[in-house]
Amino acid sequence: MEKLKGSEFLLDGYLTLDKPKKMTIGGCSYILNGYQGEHAGEYTLKKDNKVCLFENGILKMIYEVGEKEATIGEFTRFNNGCVAFVQSFDDILDNRNSNRIVNHVRGERLEIYSHGNDHLIYHGEFNEKREREGWGIEYDAETGAMLLEGMWKGNKLVEIIRKIEGTIMIEFKRNGNNTIASNRIPVFVGEFVYDEEKESFIRNGRGYWIDEETRIATREVEWKDGVEVSGRDLVDGWYTRFFTVSSFLFYTNG
Repeated sequence: MEKLKGSEFLLDGYLTLDKPKKMTIGGCSYILNGYQGEHAGEYTLKKDNKVCLFENGILKMIYEVGEKEATIGEFTRFNNGCVAFVQSFDDILDNRNSNRIVNHVRGERLEIYSHGNDHLIYHGEFNEKREREGWGIEYDAETGAMLLEGMWKGNKLVEIIRKIEGTIMIEFKRNGNNTIASNRIPVFVGEFVYDEEKESFIRNGRGYWIDEETRIATREVEWKDGVEVSGRDLVDGWYTRFFTVSSFLFYTNG
């Protein structure tokens, strides 16, 4: 039988060490369950229908159980005692994409992971329905590659801020709905690095300023961590206009 994806969050493979034990902590009664094998350093404490999973004494997960100890609702996952994300058990049980509310340093973020290959599909802001809403980044579901930075409304992309093509980004003028290619006004194209903590795209390497009217490069620039370190102006996209014009005249007169 194929293993259910995300089954580790259902404590699949956790073999109990002994029978559950009753214990009292801070005047409250709990049910203690220890585990063996690869999970020997873990245990759960249960009070009423709330369960806390610990690893080496550090909180690892909180969840609730219903009838017959079946997991219900959502679970909260911790890394090193810090909240990592909140997710519904139904995502796992129904074999669908994982929708997680992630504890990011800049605030709560929605992250959607493909059920098929666990690739990140979306990272960004969301609404009360946990739909994509506001700023976010879209990723390729098949490869996991970053595709674009944009704005969403009601789970629908309404504006592209940047398109990502490998190591190159194309920045667009903020002029509203530009999901149709002909509505996009590019202002910069070039190499970049992405700062995950700041959720920021930083110019880094070679890039080009693009004229809004002609759509031709006006300047070639070298960037280092968002700072212009060198550059040269271009004329109609050419490095040397005089040489170009002379060559053209020579060819037409020849």
